[in-house]
Amino acid sequence: MAKRKKWEGPFNVRYSGDTRCIKCDKEGVYHLSLEGFGFNACREHAVEALVSKEGGASSVESAQKRLDERDAEDLRRLNSRISRWELVTDSLPKRRKKVLTFDPSWPIVQVGYYDAGVWYCEGVEMTPTHWMELPEVPRMSLRPESVA
Repeated sequence: MAKRKKWEGPFNVRYSGDTRCIKCDKEGVYHLSLEGFGFNACREHAVEALVSKEGGASSVESAQKRLDERDAEDLRRLNSRISRWELVTDSLPKRRKKVLTFDPSWPIVQVGYYDAGVWYCEGVEMTPTHWMELPEVPRMSLRPESVA
């Protein structure tokens, strides 16, 4: 297994790839980059790090607000990537775009497409009640698992 690179910075030293807070060992949720130093921190220590960087009397509230906005943006991004089943009476996919379909006469999920008023699965007409976007393909790493 490859040795991980050490970080040096204002908090305790940890190894890159660690998901725990570098100060208290709780599971870290925020990845911060301050003055070229990247680290994971729990919310309490993320606020502390931002306050120490920004300073000022209102900086605790400002740091908390920044983290709240970041959480909201992350949630919006995640929700936009989650596919949902759509009724065919409410919306239709783009013409000939492959999607997941559900037809109650064949109680399995199938890949199909819609074209000129007709639904098809493997070239055969079908009558689905619901459709959903295909999920993203998994991200594959071309890097070897371990480096000698």
